[in-house]
Amino acid sequence: MSLRQQGMQKKHWFAQKWVVGIPLLLAILCFFWYWQLRDPAKSFLSNHTTVSQDEGGRLLAFQGIGPEDSLGREVIPNPERGLRLEFAMDLQDLSPAFNDDGKISYKQNFRETLRQHAQTYGYKKDQLQLAQLFFYLDSALLDKPIPDGQLQNLAHILDEVEAANYKAIIRYAYQKQATPTSDCSPRNSISAMAPKVQVRHIEQHLAQLAPILKAKYAVIQAVQAGFVGGWGEWHNDFYGHPCSVDSVKMILQAVLDAVPPQRKVMVREPSLKRVGALLDNQRLGYHNDYFVLDNGKHKSSDYSKARRGFTRKSNRYFERKDFKQVQQEGYLVGVDGEMPYDGTGDEWNLVQVLPESYQFATRLREHGYTSFSIVHNYNTNINAWKNKTITAADLRMTKAPVTEGYFLDASGKEVPRSLYEYIRDHLGYRMQLEKASLPAMWRTSTAHQVSFTIKNFGFATPINPRGVYVVLIDAAGKVQGFKTRAELRDWHPVTSKRKAGHTVSTEITLPKDIAPGAYKIGLWLPDGAESLKYNPAYAIRLANKGVEWWTDPTGKYLVNVFSEVQVQ
Repeated sequence: MSLRQQGMQKKHWFAQKWVVGIPLLLAILCFFWYWQLRDPAKSFLSNHTTVSQDEGGRLLAFQGIGPEDSLGREVIPNPERGLRLEFAMDLQDLSPAFNDDGKISYKQNFRETLRQHAQTYGYKKDQLQLAQLFFYLDSALLDKPIPDGQLQNLAHILDEVEAANYKAIIRYAYQKQATPTSDCSPRNSISAMAPKVQVRHIEQHLAQLAPILKAKYAVIQAVQAGFVGGWGEWHNDFYGHPCSVDSVKMILQAVLDAVPPQRKVMVREPSLKRVGALLDNQRLGYHNDYFVLDNGKHKSSDYSKARRGFTRKSNRYFERKDFKQVQQEGYLVGVDGEMPYDGTGDEWNLVQVLPESYQFATRLREHGYTSFSIVHNYNTNINAWKNKTITAADLRMTKAPVTEGYFLDASGKEVPRSLYEYIRDHLGYRMQLEKASLPAMWRTSTAHQVSFTIKNFGFATPINPRGVYVVLIDAAGKVQGFKTRAELRDWHPVTSKRKAGHTVSTEITLPKDIAPGAYKIGLWLPDGAESLKYNPAYAIRLANKGVEWWTDPTGKYLVNVFSEVQVQ
């Protein structure tokens, strides 16, 4: 046989092999595709989620959202946490409290004002969900009741807050400035500019405000104690109430009584909580109106590590109690904060960029901040945060936990994030699903054991109550919910000493009339108030890749769908 004939025969042999091999290869690929689809979990979950199976059921493991994932560089809209807006208004006519022309009022379409202000700071209309609202009461009414029209104004603004899918941090005050006086001076030496607010005036007005606070509590994140002194910050008032143990206790008790028990009350100074030691301490949180990281002339107004004062006996400085007090309990009771404004000409303003980036994150984490103002010092320090980087190594250096996946790109390599991103994403809570255990097959009238583990990588716990539900969703989008005994306020932040997360195990028995077929399964974390329970804007989203934020056709549910199950 010639070489040419041999070559032709070999070529023909290869052609025959390809004719047989290509269909065989396609058959193998189809088999593997079918094998994937026969397990609903594997067909649903992304390739970033691992699945294992044994005789008892399926075990699923999940990863967090990274910088290159969907919304990896944007804010995850979640209620009652994060960066916040601020508005101050006179309750008399809802005009801006510090506006002199009198032509503006928040009475018209305040919901749109909230959204426009969010866009001013670079957010889409539905990404910020929290605003601090100052309501200034007319000090001329100290011996008179608040007029009904003003109470209606308050209710109207809170209705607008709900219409915008926001929540409000509320503060009431009489005094729009800090008069040049010492807090504890005798009142005959105090400037006549300070309104003469007595405890009984506060109690009388709170009695009128209480019904509205009760009726609208669902849209309130927290209430700051307010009423006393300049801007309601408990300093420079006429009678020196912060220096009187009896006054502090009576005023705080009156505020606690007026605010529904489901909500926290925040005080400006930790020392006020120490004075009221016999009050409901589990409901007393903090608002730090001078966050400066131990810098500046007035750094003692911060919850600072700076040493302050001395004892004559030892002639030695002592460390402030405030820092440790907030460190021990802030993440449980709620902490709101703001920097001074960045304008010039006032010794209380903050005009310089504060130091090392990770120190911001460390202090906010150490004290468990739930929210922080984006309005104060935006042009100086907050804009500087956008240009500062923070790395996983920075966090490890401070023994802070590193959010799983947060610093990893698509190839698994660690990359830096901006300080702004990190603070924005970790104020309050940041919930990640770590793993879940499900039955391999579901049957009606049979008890099924479901468990899942959540890690909270945020700075704080959710401070208000809400339920935890496991739900099944059929092909038509109908939701079948099963409430667990879990309470989100028990899901404390992960720390260097506490890494295990929070495991919830629940038993689910399917009703007899449930139809067989494939169902999506997920976690529904709705608002704790019945009026907002079925508003998906107030449900918590988990920070996981491979987990779908599913909303139903009727617009009642926001479910974190993480797998599918088969019902026989």
